[in-house]
Amino acid sequence: MNSAVVIAWLSVGAMVVGSLSPVAHRVVSAIATQSQPTDFMEAVQQSAQRIGTKPEYLLAVMLFETGGSLNPCQRGAIALDGTRATGLIQFMDNTAKELGTSSEELCRMSQVEQMQWVERYLTVRGFRGGGLKPLYSTVFVGNPHGKGNESDGYHTLNRAIARIESEHLPRAKAMLE
Repeated sequence: MNSAVVIAWLSVGAMVVGSLSPVAHRVVSAIATQSQPTDFMEAVQQSAQRIGTKPEYLLAVMLFETGGSLNPCQRGAIALDGTRATGLIQFMDNTAKELGTSSEELCRMSQVEQMQWVERYLTVRGFRGGGLKPLYSTVFVGNPHGKGNESDGYHTLNRAIARIESEHLPRAKAMLE
């Protein structure tokens, strides 16, 4: 057998564990995220209200960061230094430790549980409310005042925001309706 797939249903959705081909991963991710549970949407709305942004902005950022999956265990690409980000806003290992958790713990959390860490990160890093640019800047560069041409090696802040607005914000709005 080339790949094994185990799907464990959680109270907040499906998490895929195992080895998948890229096509199978996209199919399973699409099925798992078609109908996100109401309690996660409520958690997004409550967090957005507490931090002073629109829920659709917060959800769109998480959609972008997880490649559309909203998987709390989503792993990012391996960085040049060999590290990998994890979760709804792609926490780096050292960032997770600074917040009092770990990538492994984040990976075991549900979407709802991980929202407290998303909120904590944004608050600790200085996000005090506002629109999509300061919100995503806080995720992307660690503070709400990032410059548009700052890059992580994959895209600039401005290009990422443009993609969020065109690809993920419409979906986020629809999911919150």
